[in-house]
Amino acid sequence: MPSASRLYKSLFLLLSQSKEWADIRHLYTLIWMIIGLIHAETVSVSVMGSVS
Repeated sequence: MPSASRLYKSLFLLLSQSKEWADIRHLYTLIWMIIGLIHAETVSVSVMGSVS
């Protein structure tokens, strides 16, 4: 992860200490979902459904 952002690294450190992940890819996916929500500045399902 040499090119990972500070936000990605911070979320990884925060979320990886909460539990033992059965598959590390789930953690990676969760982090990218959180970053996507922050970038979109909304959590409205109707708005997310209209994006293609």
